[in-house]
Amino acid sequence: MDVTEEVSQFEFDLSTVRPSVAVVEALADAEHVDSAELFKEGTTLYEYINPDALNRLFTGPQSDTVDVSFTINKIDVQIRGDGTIEIEKTR
Repeated sequence: MDVTEEVSQFEFDLSTVRPSVAVVEALADAEHVDSAELFKEGTTLYEYINPDALNRLFTGPQSDTVDVSFTINKIDVQIRGDGTIEIEKTR
């Protein structure tokens, strides 16, 4: 059974920062590493979610109503159209 270890919340201006970049920055902050170090072992965001598709979901007039959730290595990621990203680490 997975137990929630830590929940972190981040705010981004999605009109100036691409959602895929915001997710990587939030994950790096939650893991207390530089974003360049986050995927140093060959793992990429693309292995879990298509960054281009994620970016497209958050463009256009309805983007503020979008809510996307996915999991990366036991880390639950939720990004909302208001620029909120929630990172929930489990063990």
